Amino acid sequence: MMTQMVSRANQAFIITQILVAFALASVFVTAYFRYTNYGWRFLIECATIALILMTVTVWILTPESPKYLYDKEEYSELDLTLRTIARTNGKYSHNSNEEFQGATQFVRLQR
Repeated sequence: MMTQMVSRANQAFIITQILVAFALASVFVTAYFRYTNYGWRFLIECATIALILMTVTVWILTPESPKYLYDKEEYSELDLTLRTIARTNGKYSHNSNEEFQGATQFVRLQR
């Protein structure tokens, strides 16, 4: 879902960074709880809190899918989402009505 916000050329890099960060965090957390006396229940509680924080963060920061918005006929929010994605990818211009029509056509063809 988060990879929709970056260009296709950078998606593999972003996914790799996410996986490396997850692996390093797993090693750190495992090592920390191995050498402390908190026990496995505290580890589960910390993991649950981290999961809840990450879920809320992604839920707030990730926009709805353009295809979903088009299917629900929420065109104003679709326009905003497409412009946000274009701005993030460095493809935004103030005269982007033509680009918006192309993106809308693309979403329509995906149905």
